[in-house]
Amino acid sequence: MKKSIGVLLGVCIAVTAGYFAYQIVNIEGSDKVVQTYIKAMKERDFGTLATINHRPQKQANIIARAPKNEQEGLLKKMYEGYRQSFEAMQPSNNTTVTWAEKFYFVPGMDYQIIRVEEERSPGSTPSSDYRYRSVASVIITVSYPTLDISPEYNGRKIRAATLQINLVQSRDVVKGMQGKPVREGWLFKWFMVDGGSVVYWDS
Repeated sequence: MKKSIGVLLGVCIAVTAGYFAYQIVNIEGSDKVVQTYIKAMKERDFGTLATINHRPQKQANIIARAPKNEQEGLLKKMYEGYRQSFEAMQPSNNTTVTWAEKFYFVPGMDYQIIRVEEERSPGSTPSSDYRYRSVASVIITVSYPTLDISPEYNGRKIRAATLQINLVQSRDVVKGMQGKPVREGWLFKWFMVDGGSVVYWDS
């Protein structure tokens, strides 16, 4: 895909009231992406979240194949759809669904990155061209000093827990669609709660 695609989408986004905060490009390490993502979620900075969440970015790369005169409108519609789903999201025990992290990365919570694991992993596509992908797991501990900000897990309020945050490289998101992603770097995919690590407020 031509380099102009990334520039064009950046211009389209700027024109449509700053959709997708492309000023945060050039983040390199997966740990830095996690820090940026958590900060954005705590601040409800949806523009940044949409830029480094793999689902909106995958959609943005699909839109990059549309006729140029249609891309701005499609990006705006897509952004609004994800924003509305973000606002409407309700707590869920299924933490792999889009925006489930909204209730875990909240103002007042504390967290610490414990370790980062990056590797090449077999993908789900049988084609040899797309078989392997770069993935990262960032393990963090979280704690919630007050009950009112604590997320609910299995019907009980969490006081502290260990989370595994999974990320994927943007170039692997676009495999089979185009040669180069709209945005280079790690993208947030989902997270999981280590059930055995959870300390509940009512324990």
